[in-house]
Amino acid sequence: MHKLRNILGPLRVFDAVARTGGVTRAAEILCVTPGAVSQQLKHLEAALGGELCRKEGGELDLTDVGRQLARRAADAFDRIDN
Repeated sequence: MHKLRNILGPLRVFDAVARTGGVTRAAEILCVTPGAVSQQLKHLEAALGGELCRKEGGELDLTDVGRQLARRAADAFDRIDN
C-alpha cells in the first residue's frame, strides 16, 4: 500500500500531462511549476521502469506504454472524481 501512495501523486500529474498534452499546461492546471511536473514524471517513470513520454519537435508525445497508462489513469481518476 505504501508503494501505491508513492505513485498516486505522480500518476495524477501524468494524467494532467496526458489530458492537456504538455508539461506547462499541466503545471498551470495543477498550480505548480513545470519543473515540479517534470520531476514527478521522472519519479513515475523510475517507479514503473520505463519511459512514458518524449518531447519531439516541441511537442510532447506519449509512448505506447504512456498511452496505455493514460487511458487507465483517466478511467480510474474519472471514477474516483465522480
